[in-house]
Amino acid sequence: MHEPLPEAIARHRQSFGDGDIFALVIAPDGSGLICRPVAGQKTECQRLSHDEVVQAVTELYGLSAFKGN
Repeated sequence: MHEPLPEAIARHRQSFGDGDIFALVIAPDGSGLICRPVAGQKTECQRLSHDEVVQAVTELYGLSAFKGN
């Protein structure tokens, strides 16, 4: 069954408690989107450029996210 990401997040939101939940989706070309709750139960998605994806990953994991093994 296909379900759009905003609806899936809204449907499972109660599973994550009172904390904020979001999804950062990264496409193979380096662009992406971020989905997060806005105004209670509504979930909004925003497209991100490659540079914005790098910034978001850096905010989440720090510069160590870009180190090789």
